[in-house]
Amino acid sequence: MAFSKVILNGTTLIDLTQDTVVAGNLLSPNTAHNAAGVQITGTASTGTPRTSSDLTASGATVTAPAGYYAEAASKAVASGTEGTPTATKGTVSNHSVNITPSVTNIAGYISGGTKTGTAVTVSASELVSDTLTVDSSGTKDVTNYASASIPAGTAGTPSASKGTVSNHSISVTPSVTNTTGWITGDTKTGTAVTVTASELASGNKAISANGTGIDVVGYSTVSVAVPGPNLQSKTGIVPTESSQTIQADSGYDGLSSVQINAMPSGTAGTPTATKGTVSNHSVSVTPSVTNTTGYITGNTKTGTAVTVSASELVSGNKEITSNGNNIDVADYSTVSVSVASSGGSSKNFQVASGGNRVATTTYTAVSGQELTVAETGTYNVYWSGYRSSTSGTSGSQLYIGDSAYGSVNTTFSNNLQTVKLTGVSLTKNQIVTVRARARGTSYYMYVSNLTIEQTA
Repeated sequence: MAFSKVILNGTTLIDLTQDTVVAGNLLSPNTAHNAAGVQITGTASTGTPRTSSDLTASGATVTAPAGYYAEAASKAVASGTEGTPTATKGTVSNHSVNITPSVTNIAGYISGGTKTGTAVTVSASELVSDTLTVDSSGTKDVTNYASASIPAGTAGTPSASKGTVSNHSISVTPSVTNTTGWITGDTKTGTAVTVTASELASGNKAISANGTGIDVVGYSTVSVAVPGPNLQSKTGIVPTESSQTIQADSGYDGLSSVQINAMPSGTAGTPTATKGTVSNHSVSVTPSVTNTTGYITGNTKTGTAVTVSASELVSGNKEITSNGNNIDVADYSTVSVSVASSGGSSKNFQVASGGNRVATTTYTAVSGQELTVAETGTYNVYWSGYRSSTSGTSGSQLYIGDSAYGSVNTTFSNNLQTVKLTGVSLTKNQIVTVRARARGTSYYMYVSNLTIEQTA
């Protein structure tokens, strides 16, 4: 039995199933196995074996006739000759030229290789010609030109033209003319054009009222004619109890004079005072006086005094446990002081009050206007005063001990005024007194409310 395929343990050892040998294409008497695994004997006849002499060559083709060749056969082809390449330069046309390469080889077998011929040179001068004239700004194509030319230009000298004056102003127009071409950079200055103030200003400005910042721009002259004020005279003004404001009527700038009628005569009454009920350590004393309507000559009338004693206004005890200045004890009848020792001293001062009057021709101390300095230091000193009439002479002066303080004199009117001196140097236990004077007929000088206040 013939076998065409042998498999052992899953591995194919022999496989003839794809063989194509048959007896007709196997030389006789050779043997072989076909695809079925059957041994066959070749039947193909060899005839007379072929040799190299049976081969023929024509150009590059070698022909081998069919037949049996017992050994390898060969046939040589003719040898060729490799030529050297050349290049031919054509005629320049439109700034370009064609380069034509060529080579001549002799027919036959040629071994591969490279041969280099003689180079052909094309210079720029062969391809470009002519000159480009540049007569405007911008980018220029000079590819096909041998040169470029920029014609010379001429830089003009600038000038300025002065226009016509309009609305007090003028336009000055500069201009310059340059010829086309290359101009070397430099600076040229033309003739200056002068504009004077007289060219721009004209006419007259009329000024008829006072003022500041009056605009005179554009005018060559001004005329000032400011009229005087139109004043009014008023008469027959009736006096009243209230103040009056007298003004000029419409159409007038002011008043030239004012005449006020005389005041009618009146009668000055005698003043009285009524003491009210004590409340919260204070009592209201209401003064009143009845005067008849009319002009009253200035004088002083004194009614019956209303006495308010300290015992009526104060009560209770004020406990003081620390040192201090100006401790308020106005509403208390007694004080209890219990201050731990700290090396300090009291700076409290009594304030004198109440009006007192004198009628002398010399400075005279006023009863109740004398204070003793508690501690050496710097003080402010205050006092008040007025006089009962606008005629005569009056005044006051501060005395420290028996000496006047500098030359401090104060002249009072018939309105209450307050005097204040600052930075007065005083020594402990010195006596500070305000003295007053009144010189004249039938009037009195009042001085009251002396106060000294330590500042340092």
